[in-house]
Amino acid sequence: MGFLDIFKKNSKSANDAEMGETRMLTMEYLSDILTGNEMTEAKAMEIPAVAASVEYIGNKVALAPVYLYSKEKDGIRKVENDKRVHLLNEEPSNLFDSVLFRKMMVKDYLLHGVCYAYKKMVGNTITELVYVPPEQVQKTWSDNVLDRTVRYWIQGKEIPEYQLVRIMRQSDDGVNAEGILQTNKSELLLAYTQVLFGKKIMDRNGRKAGFLTVQDKLSKEAFEELKAKWPDVYSGQKEATMVLNAGVHFNEMSSSVQEMQVVENKKYDSEKINNLFGISPAILNGTATDEQEINTFETAVLPILTALEKGLNKYLLLEREKKDRYFHFDVDSALMGTMEKRFNVYKIGKEGGWMQIDEIRERENMKKLGLNHITLGLQDVLYDPDTKEIFIPNMAATMKTSGKGGVKIDES
Repeated sequence: MGFLDIFKKNSKSANDAEMGETRMLTMEYLSDILTGNEMTEAKAMEIPAVAASVEYIGNKVALAPVYLYSKEKDGIRKVENDKRVHLLNEEPSNLFDSVLFRKMMVKDYLLHGVCYAYKKMVGNTITELVYVPPEQVQKTWSDNVLDRTVRYWIQGKEIPEYQLVRIMRQSDDGVNAEGILQTNKSELLLAYTQVLFGKKIMDRNGRKAGFLTVQDKLSKEAFEELKAKWPDVYSGQKEATMVLNAGVHFNEMSSSVQEMQVVENKKYDSEKINNLFGISPAILNGTATDEQEINTFETAVLPILTALEKGLNKYLLLEREKKDRYFHFDVDSALMGTMEKRFNVYKIGKEGGWMQIDEIRERENMKKLGLNHITLGLQDVLYDPDTKEIFIPNMAATMKTSGKGGVKIDES
């Protein structure tokens, strides 16, 4: 029996298979707790580069609406008025809107390697999606790698496996996940130390370290007074003034190598952390080119959207729906950015013949004009996909396409 066996408890699953509740308490983790070297979410979010990266990715994911699609015989159809789509895009629960819900899920996915949501259900209908912090989920699992059984508890209540949405970033067994807090702990601890060091310097109001010297021995009263007042004066935490007795001198110590390089080190550490999230540093300082924005979206945001899609398809669709229905994020909203960029995309789409004017107006929350036409190669040629008619305004002619090739021109 190994050391970790003392943290295991036996229980019975539904099929009486032996289960083991494994507490993730390794010797390394216990040592980190005792020495204060564990990397927690709270510590990580104090690092500006981590907070900015998580916020950037969370906002991009929150901007992308998700829709439910159905594979039909005549093509792909968007499913309208589905309760699940409303939950994902508007109000997943009575306490969370969709933006907050997605940002919290993304944060957990990145930092902890897994995000959870509980499905409140009435029959087969999902009525709410409740965000659940990872630390509130306890689990037990069997050791059988070929047929592993997992049970979940939230605040002491066992939750049916099918009601708990769980999306993992990285896992060796499909049960225990690893996020950046685990896989990149050393880099985060170094950056967090830099934050504390910078705070220490600011607490001194930029004053250099130093020491006091005296020519003659101070009396006990003078020494006690100096000892009591000096910390307040030197730290700058209080509005205090003191006069040094004759023969008492303050001697500044030269700046240490760490103090002289703290700004440079912070910049270097920030870039390394941005890279951990797949984000170009230029994105967060506002100097990114269009190519850098697209590359960052592909490396930092798109993989998370894909993982979320797979999770939604697995946990929100009924078994009979999985064959021909699927969730998909519309990334256009997250990519197009400014009005100028959006309008340029619309212009290309309209001139290329794959977007209609009313489709563009709908995306911009504008009233449709009933212009159900697709522009072809020439500006004055219109094609109506519903009636299969080609209209040439400058000829006042309508060409009706036939099923066996050729057209019939009607100039009446």
